[in-house]
Amino acid sequence: MSWIDFSECKTVKEIGEKFMARFNGSESHVAMATAFAHQLLQKELLIEQNKYQEKQLEKMQELNRYTRGLVLATWALVIISSILNIVCR
Repeated sequence: MSWIDFSECKTVKEIGEKFMARFNGSESHVAMATAFAHQLLQKELLIEQNKYQEKQLEKMQELNRYTRGLVLATWALVIISSILNIVCR
């Protein structure tokens, strides 16, 4: 049995059709192809979801750093303005 290239397939149906063409469309092979395609696409989906979540986490961490910096800068301005109010009275 030669290997079937699924790299260009985007849907379960396309993978099933390739399998059917390879094995003359027998029922058991179609069922096997559908199950295999489903697992393959689920794996790809999980990989893409993980990549997306990693990017979102990086963005959230960066936003968190900026927020902390703004909070510290705000407190510094409050302290400086309080000192200036005391000195200028």
